[in-house]
Amino acid sequence: MSRGRLGSSRSPIAPTVDDLPPLASQMRPALEGLNMASEPFVKRLIVGDGHDVECRFFRPEEEADDSVCRLEIGWPEGPKSISICGVDQVQAAGPAMQAAHAHLLAARERHGRAVSGLGEPSLGLPALPA
Repeated sequence: MSRGRLGSSRSPIAPTVDDLPPLASQMRPALEGLNMASEPFVKRLIVGDGHDVECRFFRPEEEADDSVCRLEIGWPEGPKSISICGVDQVQAAGPAMQAAHAHLLAARERHGRAVSGLGEPSLGLPALPA
């Protein structure tokens, strides 16, 4: 996969328990088999058509020469999953939040969905540059 390419059909690589810092070794038995990439590291609650829609951003994972940040938008009819690639974790995470913002705005503008975040139409997510 090339650097900076948006989207990926490959799933992120999950860290293993062996990747944990030494202090976490006491928790090793409880963490065995846990897929740490399956839990979002940040979330934003959006309201879509009167329903709670959770935007979940998963920790960017190294994949080949790229970092991949997976996000899910939890629409009532089923989640929309998107993966964004960057040269490092910051370049993957920032654009993932912008991609969520763009997807939610498109749902509002193209599909007539009532979408708001934090009680505001702006959604409270980073926007793509104009």
